[in-house]
Amino acid sequence: MSYNSLETVSFANCQPILHALQPRPVQVVHLDDSAHVLLREFSQLAPPIIGADVCIDISKHTMENLHEHYLLITQASSLVGIIGSGDVMGQKPVTLQQRRRISREEITNNMLMTPIDQLPCVNQDALKYAQVGHIIATLQQTVSNYLLLVSSSHASDTQIILGLFDRVSINHQLHKQVFDPVN
Repeated sequence: MSYNSLETVSFANCQPILHALQPRPVQVVHLDDSAHVLLREFSQLAPPIIGADVCIDISKHTMENLHEHYLLITQASSLVGIIGSGDVMGQKPVTLQQRRRISREEITNNMLMTPIDQLPCVNQDALKYAQVGHIIATLQQTVSNYLLLVSSSHASDTQIILGLFDRVSINHQLHKQVFDPVN
């Protein structure tokens, strides 16, 4: 079966829904399963959050302690970006150190994060009949590690971030390397 990518929407004025409940166990999924099985719903499990001006080594330790591979970045109570384990443990910090002639301890999240407005989003309506294969096709087309699920409010012209899909979790849930993370 061939899967088409989902239509993405532009990001504007998003706010995450933050409610912490117990995490659900990782389950084996298949390409024709509902896309919802891959979704990290922020109403079910609060996203891991850290400040923009925090040193990347603290972010690395936070990810390790929380058993997460990404953190949402906030600044002045606003969501501004996302940073992944590949960002803090990969080549990016080394390149930044050499280019700016700074120490690793001086590198903060906002120097390496992907700004929130650069992340692809899909509207929750597009997810109604979507399957796992559609999410994979969308992530491959957008060349992003992450795909946000948003809900649009026509009355206030804002979007609410409902959840997130990410490549690393999808690889784990499918129990195979579907794609490599984007760096």
